Amino acid sequence: MDIRGQVLTQTQLKSHPTLKPKLAEAIDLRQADQLQDHQGVLSQGPKDILVKVDDKKLIHLQFNVGIDGMTRQDFLAAVRTAITNTNGSLEQVALKKSLGDVYKTVMGAQQEVVVNPEDLASKVLALEERFSQLKTTQTQHVKTSLTISETRDHRASHLKHAPVKHKNSQKKPDGVPLAEQRQYKIGKLFPAMKGHHLLKSYGLLMAKSQLPIESQEGLRQANSSSTQYLRDFHLEADKVFTEALTAAKAKGILPDIQAPHTNRKPINSPMVLEKIDILLGPLKAQLFNGDPVVREIAPGLCVLDYTLKTDPIDPAFMEKTSPSEVLGKVLDTIGATPSTYIAQKYATNLDTICQGILQSAQEKTTIPELAPTHNKRELFTSTMTLENIALHLGDQKANVFDGEPVIHQIPPGLCALDYKLKTDPLGEACLGKTDPAEVLAELVKTLGATPSIDAALLVKDETLNNQTTVKNLLTRQTMTELGEMAEQGTGIGAMASVAVHLIQGLDGVITEANQENPLLADSLKHIGNLMEVMAVSADHPEQFSKAINFLMEELTLVLAITKPYSAEQYTQAIQDIQAERLPSLAGMEHGVKQQAIGYASSGMDALSTALAAARKVSETSIHQFVDNNQPNLNYFEVPELLHGGQSSAEAQPIITAALNPSTPNAAVNLNALADKVKRNISDSGHDPTTLVLDVTIEKNKDELNDLLSQFKTELENGKLNIILCKSYQKYGSLGTGKLMAGNITVINNGDEKFSNCTKFVQDASEKLGNLSESAGKLQQEESQLMTHILKHASGDELLLIQDAAQKAKFIDQFCFPAGITDPQHVDGLPFVLRDGASPQMKLLQIDLRDSFSFLNTSYLDFNGRINPGHESEARMVEQFYALGQASTLNHAFNKDDLTLKLNKLDLLCFPNYELHLATLSEGSISETIKTGDLSQIKTALGNPADDSELMKFASLFHSLRGVNQTPQEVCDAALTDLMGRSPLQNSEVLNNIRKFQPSIAASFLHLLTATSPQSLNDPTVINAYQSLIASNFSRGGSDAVSPSTRITIIREWASVALQTPTEQSIALLTAHTGDIPPHQRLSSLENIVKNDYFKTDHITPSQKELIESAIKDAPIREVLSLVNSLITKHQEIQQRLIQDLQKKGQDLALIYPNTDEERFTQLTARLNTGNLAEAIDIINHQFLAGDAPVQPAMGMQFKNLRKFLIASQSLESHKEKANALLSVIEEQAVDTHSQFNIHRGLFEADVRAPQMHEKDLSARLAGLRQSLNLLT
Repeated sequence: MDIRGQVLTQTQLKSHPTLKPKLAEAIDLRQADQLQDHQGVLSQGPKDILVKVDDKKLIHLQFNVGIDGMTRQDFLAAVRTAITNTNGSLEQVALKKSLGDVYKTVMGAQQEVVVNPEDLASKVLALEERFSQLKTTQTQHVKTSLTISETRDHRASHLKHAPVKHKNSQKKPDGVPLAEQRQYKIGKLFPAMKGHHLLKSYGLLMAKSQLPIESQEGLRQANSSSTQYLRDFHLEADKVFTEALTAAKAKGILPDIQAPHTNRKPINSPMVLEKIDILLGPLKAQLFNGDPVVREIAPGLCVLDYTLKTDPIDPAFMEKTSPSEVLGKVLDTIGATPSTYIAQKYATNLDTICQGILQSAQEKTTIPELAPTHNKRELFTSTMTLENIALHLGDQKANVFDGEPVIHQIPPGLCALDYKLKTDPLGEACLGKTDPAEVLAELVKTLGATPSIDAALLVKDETLNNQTTVKNLLTRQTMTELGEMAEQGTGIGAMASVAVHLIQGLDGVITEANQENPLLADSLKHIGNLMEVMAVSADHPEQFSKAINFLMEELTLVLAITKPYSAEQYTQAIQDIQAERLPSLAGMEHGVKQQAIGYASSGMDALSTALAAARKVSETSIHQFVDNNQPNLNYFEVPELLHGGQSSAEAQPIITAALNPSTPNAAVNLNALADKVKRNISDSGHDPTTLVLDVTIEKNKDELNDLLSQFKTELENGKLNIILCKSYQKYGSLGTGKLMAGNITVINNGDEKFSNCTKFVQDASEKLGNLSESAGKLQQEESQLMTHILKHASGDELLLIQDAAQKAKFIDQFCFPAGITDPQHVDGLPFVLRDGASPQMKLLQIDLRDSFSFLNTSYLDFNGRINPGHESEARMVEQFYALGQASTLNHAFNKDDLTLKLNKLDLLCFPNYELHLATLSEGSISETIKTGDLSQIKTALGNPADDSELMKFASLFHSLRGVNQTPQEVCDAALTDLMGRSPLQNSEVLNNIRKFQPSIAASFLHLLTATSPQSLNDPTVINAYQSLIASNFSRGGSDAVSPSTRITIIREWASVALQTPTEQSIALLTAHTGDIPPHQRLSSLENIVKNDYFKTDHITPSQKELIESAIKDAPIREVLSLVNSLITKHQEIQQRLIQDLQKKGQDLALIYPNTDEERFTQLTARLNTGNLAEAIDIINHQFLAGDAPVQPAMGMQFKNLRKFLIASQSLESHKEKANALLSVIEEQAVDTHSQFNIHRGLFEADVRAPQMHEKDLSARLAGLRQSLNLLT
């Protein structure tokens, strides 16, 4: 049906009789068909309408009419979609212009009359650019068919290396990690969050990467309180613990240290002393002078007050004899370190939170400024009402308050009390007090009106619908893409499965109470952005894994706000996992079940608690299971826990063992373990026997059940008590290092003899505080996150272990030559031991971590334990292949080794290798080949061209030939050297050599330059780099060389590539500067300015291209530094560079919303649509307020901002505000050039403005002259 659509103007909207006053942002599309109601407006529901515009062309508009009518944004989305779907041919120009005018009319702008066709085309192009900008800045409130995934190609180049902001510094700036950006942004949007523990702990890791932050690429995670490994090395967190203890003193909860004690340490539980008594009694007597005391501050946060003896400890404990060092090791070993999250939360200053809430409410005009009749404003819960004040104070109210107090509501659930207290004491006590301030304090206590620190999370925006946002996340195209990736059976697949399950778990966590929470909405929006990062990182596992880490951060925020889980749900999640992995338990009789499921702070806390609980059943020594005299297959700390006579080699009622070891010296023989336990009961008569089993690493879902199902009889008849211990710092928390947690499960038949054991585990869990509840919900944020992981993604733990184990096997068999001394790898375990390789791994900047299970490959320093991540096999080759090769040399890897290895590699990987080898082995040629020089060989081959493949192969063979060696012998020797394997005719090995040739070459180059940095100055090495880059690197990515290695190789080569530039090196550098992370790019290319190559008077096209490629996606401030040093001499590319800066607003906003760049984009959108009032508000609240206002150095964007404000003066209603903002901008113009340009722009605009008074012009001219004098 042909339907003519009419759009009402703003004026018509306001005067229309059928429209509600609220609908100033709505539109009434009137039409002549049966869909309209009796008032002439569209009926509710989806619409698919043909709109006929003035030139008779037809176009589809697809939109929805809600219960309150059609939304303005909905209609605009339909118009934008229609414009996007039309082509760019000349005959469509008029159609697009008509739609553009419709769009502008709705936005409130004036119509433009365009007559000249060229002008018309120009206007259309401008409109299209504006629509493109609006598409990215207005998606939050627009229902549009354009999904974010449709812009993936556009985003990919920007997300690939995650552009980041830079700190303002006189030194060379270091890129600010995304974690710090998020902290800044959240604090900016929500002032009450600035002092909140959730913001302070954003990016916090319990086991951080020890690579310097400037050496990391992509999405970098940093928090000053992140530790190497919190359980053992918590120095970075000590400041947080100190702040928490100081807060406890200020609250009167913690007294000063009292004699006879002289020292104090933070610990996590009052049961720490009892565990030391039970497990390390003899050692305790050597350590302490007198009895130590535990003082409890809050659940999970205590202090140990003590005095140490001075004599050395004998025998040594963990190689330490000093009492202070031994105590530190004891506390670490039993898992006594408090949670940084709990300490950070306790240290949070409530006054800071309250002031932030009041500040935010006042800025948003929710509450007015403090009246002159009052001198104080405080934040309380909504129980503080005037009625309650009158009820509890009665007639004394007039003696407490000087004047009438006023209450302002701050939804949801808070209020501000404005008041002034009298200074004189009351004649008679009120609420037991006579001082007015003390009376008010008692009233607050009586009413329970003190807000909690979580009041900062109580924010509301009625325009939001977070439940819909979650549903949109789950149904968007990106989720489908991640689901498809999760089915790949690769490392990326395992990580994609983690992401999918964690995000799907958000379904149902949003309740009515947080439906309209903007902090929650912001976090959900960021989760959507991270999903897009993952979607474009299919070939970049390192980037994908970092997106997973930040997904955990956002989930922490979401779950802290929603608090969906209870302690019961935590327990149920464990039971559900064990029902899947221990199905035999369900079939056991006589009451066999999980008698206790406890929370622990770490794997060692779980083990120490379990061993102490076991001794509540049998107060005997503990037998550590060892099979065939293998070394310790449990945690290496376990023997120390049994220090001082607690350990026994003989059969004992308590046995400790591991399902799988955390150090792959050997596999645990589970059948032998089962026999040992059974014999312990039947032969030794230990009834009952307790098995303490560490199940941190489970290779598959059947392994644990296969073992425990053998104990059915012993469990049912009460002869066996099993305590399962698991660290959730490892694969249980999906390799993110975000949590310090563990689990203890007690399984027996419930006999009374086990009750003390069960109670000890329950008490330990309760005292730790992680399962503490309020209103039936877990209060600790880390416990909410742990429960979410267990409930929704526990199966991914096994996927990650299995993928890492497969990578470990590949590293062991392919990257390290056969015959290397003492190789240690156990099939199915995610580790490889190479004890002597740690120094080289550090030089190669392989991630150093003090634990294992991380998503990226890492190693442990003290024993060379390599823990593979989930990168590609090519990346494993690039990291470890050359390292394995170097281990076979008797000297340091040098340039000659490199040349020889690369030549052998090239020989084996030569195109048509078999054909060329056969040719060189034929008849008479074979003799010449063995002894002749290169010219004789060429003659024997029939004089092929020097650049022919055959002659190149022969030349390479000649360079490698030994005395009288045949071609086959040379090739066999090359393969032996590269793989250390025999027999040599192993097609799989040769195929792998060829498959990973570029990665092997990259590995050799990186090892050489990492161990011998001076080799980078050698032309041979530089040529090898250039050959590798030119042959194997592509801008779009290559399966042969991983993205991370491309970054490393390009950065290493680029650091010297301009010292002696050639056209080839310049072209190569230009093509691959995009491979260098933006925060490292310009510092890597610092020669770009100072080198003679750029000291000419005229920039050549190749030089210009190089500069432009170098600044692509680079941080703006770093680019401006380059502009200042280079462009002053080369004006011809200045405009292009500035344009690139302007475009960053649109590009960076996709993942870094609310940066200065995005705000410029938003401002431009408001300006283009004529919405001046909204634009001025953006300038006032987003640019000129807060801790980090935009700097004048933003170049042309800042100039446009000034122009806009100048133009705004013509609006009488905004003139005063615009002038005030201009004054602020002028004050921020710290350099004289900026000041002069401001005054010049103002003066030029004023001269053209007829409404300006003469005195205003005189003032402008005076300012111009003053700034000109400063300039000259």
